[in-house]
Amino acid sequence: MDLYLNHLSTFPSHTQLHVLKFLEEFSRSLSATLEAKAVVVWQRLLEGPLAALLRDSCAHTLCAQAFGVLSTVGAKVFQALPSHCQVLALSLPLSFSRDSSVHRSVRASAVRVLGVFVSFSCLAEVLCAQLHV
Repeated sequence: MDLYLNHLSTFPSHTQLHVLKFLEEFSRSLSATLEAKAVVVWQRLLEGPLAALLRDSCAHTLCAQAFGVLSTVGAKVFQALPSHCQVLALSLPLSFSRDSSVHRSVRASAVRVLGVFVSFSCLAEVLCAQLHV
């Protein structure tokens, strides 16, 4: 796991895509429980490779897949994350969903993350206010 987290940005783009698909499935199973390990993995993802990939990648397929990974965080794990990670997890899809210059598949993936986050009782009210729903 450390190999993926530490070197995601150095892999070729086709390998990054497969690593992101692995991380999506891994985090889906990990987020089903509230283990300290799940919180640590998500904190490392958000503070490192996932946010960096979204900030720096011009490949829309990778960005869309990165949002796919983010959509699997799970409500229990999200609530257990430090506040700066929660803010980052919210601000990334919010900013991408509002940017009309972003590729439509990336915007759609960002909106999907926001849809998942709205189902979190701790975020529903906050997100609805931000999205003017």
